[in-house]
Amino acid sequence: MVTTLVPGQCRTAVVACTVARCWAGVCSGISVLCLILVQEYRAVAESRDTSTQTAVGPQDLLESMAVPVFLVSDTGHILYVNPAGEHLFGTGARSLLRRPIRNFLSGDSPVLAMLDRVVRRGRSAVEYGIRLTGPAMAPRIVDARASPCHDTHHQIVLTLHARSVAQSIGGHRLGQMSAARSATGFAETLTHEIRNPLSGIRGAAQLLEEAVGPSDRELTRLIRDETDRIGKLLARFDTFVDGATVPTAPVNVHVVLDRVFMLAKNGFAKSASFTREYDPSIPMVPGDRDRLVQSFLNLAKNAAEANPEGTIRLITGIRHGLRVQTGTAAHRGLPVFVAIEDSGPGIPEDMRQHLFEPFVTTKSGGRGLGLSLVARVIEDHGGVVEVTDATVGSGTRFTVYLPAVNSSTDGAQAPSPADTAR
Repeated sequence: MVTTLVPGQCRTAVVACTVARCWAGVCSGISVLCLILVQEYRAVAESRDTSTQTAVGPQDLLESMAVPVFLVSDTGHILYVNPAGEHLFGTGARSLLRRPIRNFLSGDSPVLAMLDRVVRRGRSAVEYGIRLTGPAMAPRIVDARASPCHDTHHQIVLTLHARSVAQSIGGHRLGQMSAARSATGFAETLTHEIRNPLSGIRGAAQLLEEAVGPSDRELTRLIRDETDRIGKLLARFDTFVDGATVPTAPVNVHVVLDRVFMLAKNGFAKSASFTREYDPSIPMVPGDRDRLVQSFLNLAKNAAEANPEGTIRLITGIRHGLRVQTGTAAHRGLPVFVAIEDSGPGIPEDMRQHLFEPFVTTKSGGRGLGLSLVARVIEDHGGVVEVTDATVGSGTRFTVYLPAVNSSTDGAQAPSPADTAR
């Protein structure tokens, strides 16, 4: 298949290629750093002389990294895993250590073949764009790098660079910003073109009401009431207008999700079952509670429509190491994540990159504006949205990453229900 690019698309392709090369270089550098740290970690672990250990050792550095790092034996058993690796595999170190890595990957995973190749040849190996699947993880595309430890070929350092997060920061975020801008232009044009004649219609109805008899005033009042209703509908599109400021009061995301749960369960999702899996340690997020409720309500409505009698999971947690660049040179961390996961048939891969554009929908009767609203609101809150396969069974998972309230401003945490509600 041949793809023809117009000049603007050529520039985009060049930029995309440059970004891909830079990302590959970053991954390579991180992998080398991980290899050095793992070797230092092994040296410290094998040494009984604690006087040579520094305040911040190699294990501390490894465990603070957002990249999943594994130390694997030549028999395929996991000897070390950092917290990012635990998160990727969906289980803790206690369940992973001394267990074969194949137990946590699909039987035909390219990672297994790559590890075997490194053991046999004693040389590093790299695989790009691997589809990683396993019993407790959502399918995702990763770049995998495996390197033998210098002092022995019997242990291998494996790093897995998940592309989904990188795309959320880069391509997905740019796509959502573009979708938000498109929606902004659409909203400004629509409200301007409709409000002007609407005001004239309402004014004419008021004048007509004074001139007609009592029997016809009911019709003029109907015209006036309907123009008022249309005006209120147009006001909802003001969400898209550029320059609108978002209140930055601390918001408890668990309160937001509980509100979404109550509205959904008593409305459009009466037949669905819900699980609420909240992390009690997450901090408050800055923003507008009502707009966040509306955004997550849109995502919950999509989940219910994907499978009206299925299961909808509302999940919160902390993801360290995820940062986006703001309009200045500064970077902002997005440690808080909120995920809404359905058990529907899933969304085709080619449709995902256009989901946040206005009028794009996978539903026959859909208008394609709900996710555009989500994109705009989350962008206004300084966050990003990631779309992946569900972590359990089939379905789709929308994950919203948000900044946390500055600890010096409000150190309160978002409380969680005493137990998981269903």
